[in-house]
Amino acid sequence: MKKTPATLITLLFLLSLCHFCTKEDEKNQLAQQEKSIDAFITRDTSAAYGKNRDTVIVVTNKRETNRIVWNPGMGNDTIARGDTAVFAYIGYVFNSGRGSVFATNVSEIIDSGSWSLSTYPGDFGRNAVGVGYYISGLDAGLMGMRVGEYAYILFTSQYGYGNKELSTIPKMSSLMFEVEVISIVRKK
Repeated sequence: MKKTPATLITLLFLLSLCHFCTKEDEKNQLAQQEKSIDAFITRDTSAAYGKNRDTVIVVTNKRETNRIVWNPGMGNDTIARGDTAVFAYIGYVFNSGRGSVFATNVSEIIDSGSWSLSTYPGDFGRNAVGVGYYISGLDAGLMGMRVGEYAYILFTSQYGYGNKELSTIPKMSSLMFEVEVISIVRKK
């Protein structure tokens, strides 16, 4: 079949429409993810207050991440860009709350053998923060945490893996990390 300029122009036009639809769909998905995270924060923190828990703090970082702080930790030292944070974590694919576990360094979960977990190069949970080692949502969520702080860090796919599909993480997935900071090593 011989291609004519009109056929090529029509094909290019149709391809550009598909790209526009994909971008518009992505924008709508991100808006829905933000609503779902906001609803979870409202529901989860309200339930905590109803159980007479200690004060629960919600920290928002420029709409990039949300951190629900269940235990504020101790001291005044907080994680800053370039500091090495040592932390225990469980990574979940967010599904209006804790979804499926995709990664952890918590030995009880690893030893159970009941999870299909992703593995990360190096020593995930023991690296410099804010320098690009972690996905941007986790990096931003870790900033400002204290030793002993226990929190949920939640963010949309825009600050996670975006439109990429990874072994156990579907593309366009919001993520939630349950994190407890063990120590902070200051940048030298």
